[in-house]
Amino acid sequence: MDRPTKKQQELLDYIASYTYEHGYSPTYREIMTALKKKSVSAVAEHVQNCVDRGFLEKTDNVQRSLRVIPIEQHEETANLFKAKIEKLEALSREDPDNASVKDDLATLRAAAKLLGLTI
Repeated sequence: MDRPTKKQQELLDYIASYTYEHGYSPTYREIMTALKKKSVSAVAEHVQNCVDRGFLEKTDNVQRSLRVIPIEQHEETANLFKAKIEKLEALSREDPDNASVKDDLATLRAAAKLLGLTI
């Protein structure tokens, strides 16, 4: 999986540190102040990018629900995807006309791409 950019890592480090210290995650406004962002919407965009790339989890419409995903879990997820894709590729070679296997393989590859996994 890709690594966070420098700015994303700064955001993740702040969220992790704040959460460790307080027992809950910071609000977007607290992140904005700490990271010297110009608006809450800029923070929301950065947070969403990290969520999309699998670096953060959040619960919609719930304050203080940010959770940093450890890099080890990213590598574990990538390995699980790789193993499943390899298995489906082998099945596809055995039975090249199996549409179900082809569909599953395409779905897994698309999901891996969306998650930013290097497969």
